[in-house]
Amino acid sequence: MHYEGVKFNLREARDDDAHELFQIMCDERVTKYYGMGRFEDHDEALKEIHRFKESETSFDGFRWVISDKNDCYIGDVGCYNYDLDFNCIEVSFKLKYEYWNQGILSEALQYAIDYAFNFKYYNRLQVKVCPENQGCIRLLDKTGFKYEGTLRQAEYEAGRYIDICIYSLLQTDIM
Repeated sequence: MHYEGVKFNLREARDDDAHELFQIMCDERVTKYYGMGRFEDHDEALKEIHRFKESETSFDGFRWVISDKNDCYIGDVGCYNYDLDFNCIEVSFKLKYEYWNQGILSEALQYAIDYAFNFKYYNRLQVKVCPENQGCIRLLDKTGFKYEGTLRQAEYEAGRYIDICIYSLLQTDIM
């Protein structure tokens, strides 16, 4: 898989992306609402890259690297946690802080949505987001996701219970 956008490219992950992924996952501005927390060492990043690669060979997800025009990893977008019973999958994305608010995630997410519905044939895409993450909520609104509700104190992070907003996009929403 390869996609060339105006400001970025989408491609499959490589082991040499682990260094940049590690740097991104050490940035508290990026991980504040991400749900995984900061990476402690380079091995965590390499394991994550290997999970990206494994998802490409199965039906239950995909993950692409967002790279700049010099082919350096600046983020990723994809789907994971497939629910066979409901043909539903969760969407996830992250981007290096220096690239925020440039329309990169909007375009990358739209491409992932198109791929999820037209090539993987998922019926429902779902995103879990912290209500304080207004940037992510704006992105979801912009790309057509619908707010479904808030699960109160549904997850435990950083020593406290947090609410989670659920957003979804159905294949019928874009037809």
